[in-house]
Amino acid sequence: MTTSPSGATPAYDLSVEGLHKYIDYASHEDGLSNSCRARVDLEPGALVCYITSHSPASDIAWSTVHTGKNNHIELNSALTYLNHHCDPNVELHIFPPDENGRYPRRLPYNVADKQPGAVPGQYGIAGELRVARHRSLRAGDDLCFFYPSTEWGCARPFECLCGAPKEVCLGRYGGAQVVPREKLETYYINSYIWKLVEEREKKG
Repeated sequence: MTTSPSGATPAYDLSVEGLHKYIDYASHEDGLSNSCRARVDLEPGALVCYITSHSPASDIAWSTVHTGKNNHIELNSALTYLNHHCDPNVELHIFPPDENGRYPRRLPYNVADKQPGAVPGQYGIAGELRVARHRSLRAGDDLCFFYPSTEWGCARPFECLCGAPKEVCLGRYGGAQVVPREKLETYYINSYIWKLVEEREKKG
């Protein structure tokens, strides 16, 4: 994933994935991209939605999400407009597909009390969006996740303008493939990215 194109009109109704309950669209004043802005307060770790409207993608693009070593999806929802931040307030938890590219039809854990179950879409359940474990989400906040948590490579590297302190910000975004392990270890990172990190380290 990379920042959405300048001047683009959001392509998805907020009702997809039930996101109308939690977010609105917003456009950055600098015109660089669209974003998703919280409508309500949510506590650390809270479930925002499941990822069920996705479809397979044949190649990496600005709008795709990496879900396994050789797998990418289009989210087909407002989640496409989640932007990057080096101090993120949400996390994409991906449920990687099996060796045949099929995503699970049921959640890989028991649902907690008062948490809704997931209804799989045509291609199963690719994951979920949660509030970051270390901070709350407040109404008016732009929803941003740490792109290297899902992305190994990058279709369009960019200079990071997230505004995080210099010691936190990546400076330039190019996917997890160029981020040191010790930096990644400070974030929620999906399992398939860790496997690729291990492969990188074995190659030296």
